[in-house]
Amino acid sequence: MELSNDLERKLTMDKRLIQLFEDQVDKTPNATALIFENKEITYEELDRRANSIAKVIVNNIVNDNISIKNKLIPIISDPGIEMFVGIFGILKAGYGYVPIDPDIPDK
Repeated sequence: MELSNDLERKLTMDKRLIQLFEDQVDKTPNATALIFENKEITYEELDRRANSIAKVIVNNIVNDNISIKNKLIPIISDPGIEMFVGIFGILKAGYGYVPIDPDIPDK
């Protein structure tokens, strides 16, 4: 007997991660998107918060003429929901992210 499920579907490469995420927000806005320790967040809430971060990034870059080389933004965060909100916000703004361990001592 051959098993079949959604995991066996071939993913097309014509959409970016954020587009796939936004499709999921449209399909299941009230479904749980992330669970970390005793906290959880829905797709709609994650999208709303990520959009707020994206707006701040874009406004600061446009209004302050900040130059970001290679379109990478560092994110310093402990693992958790806030880290994912930041990552999705950066991606929604059209940038890439570089994770920085907050426990690395300053030199």
